[in-house]
Amino acid sequence: MLGTVRSQVAFQVEYDDARLLERRFAPSLTADDLMGLERFEVAIRPSVEGQTVAPVTGTTLPLGDPVRKGDELAQASRQRWGKARAEVEDELRARVDVGGGRQAQPGRTYRRRAT
Repeated sequence: MLGTVRSQVAFQVEYDDARLLERRFAPSLTADDLMGLERFEVAIRPSVEGQTVAPVTGTTLPLGDPVRKGDELAQASRQRWGKARAEVEDELRARVDVGGGRQAQPGRTYRRRAT
């Protein structure tokens, strides 16, 4: 998988993985650097506008408190990501409208007939 990845993010890794990743993060970071990352610390080898740039390190935020009850999780998800059904249906209709009031069927392409 490493051969097909542009941006790479690594949290603290073990010895064998650090040796493998060292070539990708060199010369900025060594295998010891990758093994010594602290809690919430990451090494990043970003791809910016299609070009891989020098590796950097950063700190992530800790996760929030876990939600273990299904109904609480569903409510939190609805509050964060939810949309009214009518709004979703309007957006879908707008995406498949091919003009002239005709609605395209998913997976179908309408072509004009030669006159």
